[in-house]
Amino acid sequence: MEATADLILQQSPDAVVIATGSTPRIEPFSHLPPINGLENGNVVNVRDVLDGKIVIGQNVVVYCGEYHFQGVTVADTMLDQGKTVEIVTPTIAPAPHGLAEGMTWEVINMRLHQKNIQNIRVLSAVTDFADGLVKGINVFNEVPFEIPCDTLISSFGGVADESLYFALKGEVAELHRIGDCVTPRRAENAIYDGAKLGRLI
Repeated sequence: MEATADLILQQSPDAVVIATGSTPRIEPFSHLPPINGLENGNVVNVRDVLDGKIVIGQNVVVYCGEYHFQGVTVADTMLDQGKTVEIVTPTIAPAPHGLAEGMTWEVINMRLHQKNIQNIRVLSAVTDFADGLVKGINVFNEVPFEIPCDTLISSFGGVADESLYFALKGEVAELHRIGDCVTPRRAENAIYDGAKLGRLI
């Protein structure tokens, strides 16, 4: 059941805690070039892929921009399905800030190479996706590249899903929000938010 503002107000709650999380972000961050073709719905988000909502082509490019493990794990999953996979990341390595110890980062990268990932193109940005071809540039020297691609998977984290919070603001006696609906962060931030608020109310 969806918790709408009307449904919540019918309960006459003393306090409401909004933990609606985030929706997937497809667009690159503002310091990166926009993707031409994004408006045509050609680019899919990593969450829909992992949920099995998207039909994936044989040649896959994963654009890993969220600095954590979501992009590399979807690449790992695509390799298990027999896809040809290439990673493009604007950072010095995929998942450089992964929420895990260094050994986990080493293991996931080892898995990708053992499964014959096509390439991990670092310090690079995607600029276009159309007609079975991803185009991009090196973020430092703007040297262009092209990759044959049937499906471009964008992994740029999430955007706060805060609509329910603002629909209830001023309508209930006590209103709080926690986790990614405040702003997308790491798991320990959401745990801290919940633990702190649980003690307050």
